[in-house]
Amino acid sequence: MKIMLKSNWTLVLGILVIVVSLALFLSFPPKSWLEKLLYGFPLEIGFAFVIAWVVANLVESKARQEYDRYTQEKARLISQNVFGYLYSVNFPRSAFSVLEDFVFSPAIIKTYQKLDYELITPEVEPGWVKMRCEFDYSLKNVSEKTVEHDLRFHFSKIAGLNEPEVEGLGLQSLVIGDQSIPSEQFDALDHAAEDEIGRQRFLVVRSIPANSELRVRVTFVQLKRVDDNDLYQSGSVCENLELKLRYDPTYFDVFIEPIHPSNSFDSDIEPCGGDNCRIVRIDQALLPKNGVFMWWNKK
Repeated sequence: MKIMLKSNWTLVLGILVIVVSLALFLSFPPKSWLEKLLYGFPLEIGFAFVIAWVVANLVESKARQEYDRYTQEKARLISQNVFGYLYSVNFPRSAFSVLEDFVFSPAIIKTYQKLDYELITPEVEPGWVKMRCEFDYSLKNVSEKTVEHDLRFHFSKIAGLNEPEVEGLGLQSLVIGDQSIPSEQFDALDHAAEDEIGRQRFLVVRSIPANSELRVRVTFVQLKRVDDNDLYQSGSVCENLELKLRYDPTYFDVFIEPIHPSNSFDSDIEPCGGDNCRIVRIDQALLPKNGVFMWWNKK
């Protein structure tokens, strides 16, 4: 009732003034032009209030209808093609579906990822070297609810190439948050994910609360040939990437290329002054499957 009176106060006041003015006019008929003026003035004020209310409501109703039609049309255009509306391009729905499934829908992103590789010399067997890999990254849940997230990682597993029997390969350490996973559990993590040809896969499931981050550090050693390559691809959207490749520049020629739409590194520091480490950075966001491709040759 109070809300109704508040929104229609001009109408109520106008009617009240008209009723009072007419009641006075009928009860005490005016006898002079001054009395007629005194009775007529509040009566005109009352009618003015009523007319103002009618006009205001008609205009507001029409404006509201126009605004509703406008917003509905804009919503229709956005629902058909949000990129067409925002950027004036006819982005195919099939392409938008890929972005929706792999970029917009996933609740987990990486706020950073640091990769540290090392080609260990001398050769463990003629034509073969060990490659030590250390990954350090932070996962962030950007949604408003807790998410059960699959932590997946893998390393190269050579088979059928007359590879030598070498000790010290495989998963070396895994730290999730502040918990160091015992090596006795590594086999269970391996069995949780099906291996592929050339890849040994691992899987760990962890809960990440809304708007929280979880740091992951994993170290493993894989067997590589002296003329070989390695590919890193991010499994999710990531805000940036830093990669270090340690090697003996007198022993290897090394090449590193970004897998990124920019097709360039934001920073690329070659080994110099006895420092056997090349460092590359991508400071722009990476989409799923963006990353870095490395290859090397023995001199």
